[in-house]
Amino acid sequence: MLGPNGVGRSTLVKVLLGILAAASGQVRVLGQTPGRASGRVGCLPQRRSFDASLRIRGVDIVRLGLDGDRWGIPLPLPTRFSARRRAERDRVAEVIELVGATAYARRPIGEAPVASSSDY
Repeated sequence: MLGPNGVGRSTLVKVLLGILAAASGQVRVLGQTPGRASGRVGCLPQRRSFDASLRIRGVDIVRLGLDGDRWGIPLPLPTRFSARRRAERDRVAEVIELVGATAYARRPIGEAPVASSSDY
């Protein structure tokens, strides 16, 4: 969601998550009242910077959109993935590709990707 300061982005997200009640009208989230579908809605608040010692990757940040209702970064799974985990991994990769950030996805935040000869 994009917009200038003070237009209500944070308020809207809080209403959608059921943290705040709507001032008027009716709100439905995935066919349910706000807060009832929170486990199926990812919310990642804006951050301007990360501690340099924090080794978090772009893919980890995007992943929080899927499981941000749980605390922490998912631990690496064994070599065998469930169908659900594969689908989640594929969806994260798809979203990253949609915004043209594949080159950044696996690098720690703040680390620029290595340019390839095709980048020139």
